Amino acid sequence: MMGTAVACPTYLSSDDLDMLTRIFANHCQAFGIAAGPEQDDVARLIMRLFISGIDDANYIRAALASRPVH
Repeated sequence: MMGTAVACPTYLSSDDLDMLTRIFANHCQAFGIAAGPEQDDVARLIMRLFISGIDDANYIRAALASRPVH
């Protein structure tokens, strides 16, 4: 039996996507994180932060800097 799909209540606009992409790219470049599992972890954390309601770029950057993802 297949699970029921649940719609995510978070709307992701093109501006949001641009912001999240910039945060991701800048963070990975700043910490020398190459493509692979560690980048995947960073991407997941950024999305978890955004979905939890943190939608300000500065707050997301601060949260990334305070976590041992890198």
